[in-house]
Amino acid sequence: MNENYLLDNEKSIELFQQIKNNPIIDYHSHISAKKIAENTPFLNITDIWLKEDHYKWRAMRLDGVHEDLCTGNASDYAKFNAWARTSSKIFRNPLYHWNKIELFKYFNIKKDLNHETCDEIWNHTNELLLESNFRPQELLIKSNVEILCTTDDPADSLEFHEEIKKIQNFEIKIYPTFRPDSAFAFNGANKFNDWLANLRKITNIDINNLKNFLEALKKRHDEFNAMGCRLSDHGLNYIKFVECSDVQANNIFSKLLSYNDLDQDQINLWNNYLLIKFCEWNYDKKWVTMLHIGALRNNNDKINASIGMDSGCDSIGDYSHANGINKFLNELNNRNKLYKIILFNSNPKDSYPFATIAGNFFENGIRGKIQYGPPWWFLDSINGIKDQFNIYSNTGIAENYVGMVTDSRSFLSFTRHDFFRKIICNIYSKDMNQGLITASNESIVNSLNMIFYKNAFEYFNWEHK
Repeated sequence: MNENYLLDNEKSIELFQQIKNNPIIDYHSHISAKKIAENTPFLNITDIWLKEDHYKWRAMRLDGVHEDLCTGNASDYAKFNAWARTSSKIFRNPLYHWNKIELFKYFNIKKDLNHETCDEIWNHTNELLLESNFRPQELLIKSNVEILCTTDDPADSLEFHEEIKKIQNFEIKIYPTFRPDSAFAFNGANKFNDWLANLRKITNIDINNLKNFLEALKKRHDEFNAMGCRLSDHGLNYIKFVECSDVQANNIFSKLLSYNDLDQDQINLWNNYLLIKFCEWNYDKKWVTMLHIGALRNNNDKINASIGMDSGCDSIGDYSHANGINKFLNELNNRNKLYKIILFNSNPKDSYPFATIAGNFFENGIRGKIQYGPPWWFLDSINGIKDQFNIYSNTGIAENYVGMVTDSRSFLSFTRHDFFRKIICNIYSKDMNQGLITASNESIVNSLNMIFYKNAFEYFNWEHK
């Protein structure tokens, strides 16, 4: 185990050495702004590594581990020991590689985690975690993060983002991302009204009709913008585009206010109505819209009831997307309200359709206006990253790629950027060695620097610190 882990030839090692120091722009993360602001030390390796990682919970469940050792009341050591035993079996799963890279980069551990090394690694990591340079803010600095975007509901307070701005000698930019999925009423009228109560409270608007509802959302959109937000994010099963009139939307909102669940046709109308509104607001502020499409979420009722949503019982959905997404983008384009959009797919069968959709809509002077986004969720393995990048470059311009994201709650997960960078360096180096790419080494390194760092600044309209 060393810095060249995963790099498979001399040329890829040479390329990685030239690009490895690029700062990280992580524009899609679930890290807590509260944890960054408070900068509280981690209790132990379980606290920083396992407590919020449903990837690891899922692997442990597949291995027959009792739920108490995943999300329950078992001791932190017992949970780590259970993960160590599962870790000895996960070869070829990206978790195996992430384990090795994270333990090496942050704790200089060169051994695999398993039941034999469990106690040694437990003691060593916990001793280091007592040091001040292993707190949240210091870990972001150590990881070479320059910009990090959290994921925030419109009803969330942005108080911790305000606190972060006041931290002296902390130059990393932490921005919120506007994630209004609760507005789509995916989980029924009761949960929608519970969320609506929080939106009323934070906006101080008496939301009793559609006009007030949109006013409240727009107010939060404006407040997010003032806090530096430049993205909205939307998790959808699919987009089946049909135009929804104000009258239809008003009737649907009245139904929700009366605690009546929507039927599927009404859900579809409501989703399209809101998504068009959000994208129009984004256009006006020059925000990027991220569309995470195709996951089938929260499938286990028992886990949903006992632990809550987003606890690792999600899978790839099997939907048809191409027609609906094209119609949706075309509608925005016809309204002259289409700004930059990143499309993320869950199902690998949708990779070529998503990549080719991106080429249908464009604008003079903007490189890659519509982007086929980086590999997401079940696709961010070695093979998934290779497949996604091959499809992106086969159908478009590789140099316009806007980089990788962690999509993680862990302060150790920024190594996924190294993971991604090494895989792309391997792809380029093999093509160079085979004579498929004959450009100069300088040109290739420049392209890699664009992919791993520079494109994000241009695409998201951020400024250098």
